[in-house]
Amino acid sequence: MNGIAQDKPFIQELYKNYTPSVNVKKTIETLLLSVPSESLAGLGEIVLTNVSALSRELKRRRVSTGGRVSDVRGFYEPSGKEQPAQIYLFVDNILEGRSGFYLKLPFSRNFLFAEVLFHEIGHHVQYWSKSKLTDKEVFADKHAVELSRMFFRQHYWFLRPFKVPIMVLSWFMKKLRLVELVEKHGRVEKR
Repeated sequence: MNGIAQDKPFIQELYKNYTPSVNVKKTIETLLLSVPSESLAGLGEIVLTNVSALSRELKRRRVSTGGRVSDVRGFYEPSGKEQPAQIYLFVDNILEGRSGFYLKLPFSRNFLFAEVLFHEIGHHVQYWSKSKLTDKEVFADKHAVELSRMFFRQHYWFLRPFKVPIMVLSWFMKKLRLVELVEKHGRVEKR
């Protein structure tokens, strides 16, 4: 970063031997439109990448939940001496097992990325506000729910009458995905 103040973080795509099946940068830009600027204060960039683009050291590093970086869908990196705060989103892990019709629907694609992006923004808000009042993951999850509500109310207000069926369908799809991942990998790191 060049030290210039900005409202939204810079979105950088760093893929290695990987091309996402959807325009992830556009999806993230859309999601960020509903995030209050105070939640993004101090966040320098959002890095869209895949696991194979990471260094060996970073792949093996542990995140706050105890899992390895290579096993999660995203993580938050607080600011350092020379580095602004960053959010890493592992697009290959986020899109794993998803393809075709599901990803072509803006609603489902936004939902998929909102869950991870807003969770990591929650970690940033807690770090930036220096709040130690609650567990990091609980704080991030609550913030993600709040930001998701704001986004979906702004962009999908016309779906409000279908809220309950959509929630049931979403729950079912999530459970189905967990079953598929357990069958494929033997276990699943929850995040």
